[in-house]
Amino acid sequence: MKLITTAIELEREFRRLTKQYDRFYWATAWASSGSKLFNDLLINKDKIQKIVVGIHFYQTHPDFIESFLNEKKVRFIQQPEGTFHPKLYLFTDKLDKWELIIGSANFTTEAFSRNTEASLLITHKDSNSAETYKNAVSLVDQTFSDGKTFNKTDLEKYRTTWTNHRQKIKSLSGQYGGNKRKPKPIHEVPMMNRNWDDFMNEVRSETLHGLDRRLRVIEIAKNLFNRVDHFNLLTEDERKFIAGIPNKLQINGAEDRDISEA
Repeated sequence: MKLITTAIELEREFRRLTKQYDRFYWATAWASSGSKLFNDLLINKDKIQKIVVGIHFYQTHPDFIESFLNEKKVRFIQQPEGTFHPKLYLFTDKLDKWELIIGSANFTTEAFSRNTEASLLITHKDSNSAETYKNAVSLVDQTFSDGKTFNKTDLEKYRTTWTNHRQKIKSLSGQYGGNKRKPKPIHEVPMMNRNWDDFMNEVRSETLHGLDRRLRVIEIAKNLFNRVDHFNLLTEDERKFIAGIPNKLQINGAEDRDISEA
């Protein structure tokens, strides 16, 4: 038994096992394409016995699914309650010759490159190995029976939904802040971690961008919208003003010009 804590070591062991063993039984929450490990899997596609991949939160990449369309040995599980969340990779030739990686790593590019993961490498030489092997195969068998093979229509529906949800997922996992060397996670961004009362109290107490100035911005934007039937009929600087982007909009009055330039 060995604890694997680095992406480099995890990738090295995975590639060794993919090449060395003849049968794969996997269950993973998410999967992606484009990595060396994915290419290894495609090259050794005939070794797949059963692979089960989850699609919760639309984290599994559509390109991975596309590579296994109508493949009877690869199924995708759409668990309606709870979350399909195992990360189990069994490589075997027979009952007395196998190795198993189990831990936190999904079959994604990030898991084998940028993520911090921890996995155990268990082999047939470890204690209680017969029961471990039996339980691993049982989990894959059970979840495989709950999964489904994707066809082209399934993929098209999934890809559309996946595309529509990408920005939401990125906004939660991204880094924010002006300092590129020390960006902030979203929960540390003031605008995202305040309740409405705190936000309004701060707006009222501002000296540079107080409530009156904010209301004036809304009034100007309202007048701009009232002047045209469609947003695309506004000038570029008028659209920038509404979006809060620096612009050269000429507004009457020194105070309003300050608002435009702010």
